[in-house]
Amino acid sequence: MAKKVLVADDDQNISDLLKIALEGYGYDVTIARDGAQAIKKAIEIKPDVLILDIMMPKADGCEVLKVVKSMPDLQKVGIIMLTSKNLIKDIETTFSLGADNYVTKPFQIDRLVAKIEKLCGEKNKKL
Repeated sequence: MAKKVLVADDDQNISDLLKIALEGYGYDVTIARDGAQAIKKAIEIKPDVLILDIMMPKADGCEVLKVVKSMPDLQKVGIIMLTSKNLIKDIETTFSLGADNYVTKPFQIDRLVAKIEKLCGEKNKKL
């Protein structure tokens, strides 16, 4: 069964690129265009991995991260922050909230896929 990835990014070009690229690697990809939609879709599909931008409308990535990590059904979701914010304080904040990895834009798809695969493997060990 294909691993489920939820991509939450308000930049349509990035989310469309990720959907096409990750589906090419065999992932089942769902897109959310804002933070509120990301929370709703995470509850609905219970993804294996959530790729989360920080700067989004309706709820920023840190707010989404807090909500997801507070829900028992979603605590094991692997979370990769994918953002243009590259300050140490931003990185430290997301890790303190429960992010598993942090990737800055621009990014290389093969490196992102390696991080997704690692998280999917770790999730299987947690079950």
